[in-house]
Amino acid sequence: DDDDDDDEAFVPPAERVRRAQDGAGAVISPFANAASTPAPPAAAAPSALLALTAENVDAALDEVRPALLADGGNIEVVEVDASSGVVKLALQGACTTCPSASITMQQGVESTLRRVFPQISSVVAVPPRAADAGAASDPAELTIEAVQEVVTQILPAITGMGGTLRLVSASADGRVEVQFTGPARVQYGVDLALRDNKLVKEVVFSAPK
Repeated sequence: DDDDDDDEAFVPPAERVRRAQDGAGAVISPFANAASTPAPPAAAAPSALLALTAENVDAALDEVRPALLADGGNIEVVEVDASSGVVKLALQGACTTCPSASITMQQGVESTLRRVFPQISSVVAVPPRAADAGAASDPAELTIEAVQEVVTQILPAITGMGGTLRLVSASADGRVEVQFTGPARVQYGVDLALRDNKLVKEVVFSAPK
């Protein structure tokens, strides 16, 4: 029947990426075909709106992070203004130079956030380094806490794709060691996500013991 046809036709963005992981070619937004893909059934309206906070927005972005990481990218919440409904986000890694970055932001990220937060008025893409604009000064050396913050951010996406990630060490000279299992393209995304911290000079991957 028609319902069965719709269910078969709809393939979530993350699944489309998994199916393409063995392919080669230029980085293309995993949401490039979203306009022609039937939308999943709308969820029932919640009894109360989820608070529009940076923490809640970041958690909602875990839905799209697997697709971004598989293409060597990631996304960061830069600013959330609950009073105006404006959310500022920064694409990272390969996503910053992807020719389909605007499609990723509009059809992938923005549509996901508006589904969770109908009170959003606009989603604005800002340069990745804008996230550091409010910092009083850059840290003098790399800390394990700073690296763990990145690992914690991307871990749900890694787990959702059947992988594992654990921080082993981070030294002041910029060497980071992590234990990782998962597809090679996702490993590339993890590497770029960690190197977004300019103090990270080397990322060493090892298998869990």
